[in-house]
Amino acid sequence: MFKKRPKLTMLPTLESEQWRVFKLAKDPTLRYQAINEIYQQQCQLTDIAMIESGVLDKDNYYEIATPRFTKANGDLLLQAAYTFTLDFDFNNVSDFAWLLTHCGLEPKSSGKTYTTLEKFDSNSAYVCFQKSFISLPYQSNNLLKRYREANRDVILGRSILEDELYPFEDGKLIMNKSLWLVLDKVNDGKSCRVSYFHKCMLPMVQPNTLKPYAAIALAQCPITSCNASRQTNMSSRRR
Repeated sequence: MFKKRPKLTMLPTLESEQWRVFKLAKDPTLRYQAINEIYQQQCQLTDIAMIESGVLDKDNYYEIATPRFTKANGDLLLQAAYTFTLDFDFNNVSDFAWLLTHCGLEPKSSGKTYTTLEKFDSNSAYVCFQKSFISLPYQSNNLLKRYREANRDVILGRSILEDELYPFEDGKLIMNKSLWLVLDKVNDGKSCRVSYFHKCMLPMVQPNTLKPYAAIALAQCPITSCNASRQTNMSSRRR
């Protein structure tokens, strides 16, 4: 894992990631079209995401969190997945999971805030999350949706990286994340199998944010700090 080290100089920037930025325009027609395309794309990726998560063949409780580097450009990608079965009514679990996803219900002590930017219907919303990443503030604008199917419900989310109607606050790091929560009916809906998977890049730096600011954030990251310490120890041994 540590043979290929992440860059310690700066976090990814929106300028360097323009070709894959999820954008929303201010124009209502273009905006609505983009939102629906993002929802459809994420929905189509659900089964692939569940296969990638590694939870499909697990019968009991299972969880895993793994960092890895993308093949395309070596970006650090953080992945997490879990699965378990709840002996509660399927519809109740689905409703509560959707409530937690788009409303948060976080304790004040968590320091995380939820703001609903747009509510499209009872099963889709655009929500802003704000908290701190290694003591630095980050913002995450997320399209969230619940798809209701015959034998399962799917809750999905995708971060928006540029929005003309709701621009990001100056100096905030921007989260880049996709998530899937699949709820399968068990025992005719008397129980529910919960399977979750998310992918998250390192927080992204806005174009006007100073690079030293980002360097401090990454230098404090547990993964890169551990790597730097490992390299220092190896150098000491060579001496």
